[in-house]
Amino acid sequence: MKLKIHKANGDLVFLVPAESVSSLGWQAGDVCEWHCEVDSIRIVRTETKHDRAMQIADEVMDKYREVFENLAKS
Repeated sequence: MKLKIHKANGDLVFLVPAESVSSLGWQAGDVCEWHCEVDSIRIVRTETKHDRAMQIADEVMDKYREVFENLAKS
């Protein structure tokens, strides 16, 4: 598959076709890292939208644990 590089707001960008993203199971909101290799770039998904939501939920639970425990007792 060939991708054309475009210029947008001073940056160079390329668009990945929706069917390619879908076949990888990637979604908008996923976090990726890119790695420069010899004459190529490797893109790896490092965090999904679901992963980030669960991380936020864990942070909320840690911060308000006592409040939730008291609420559960009442």
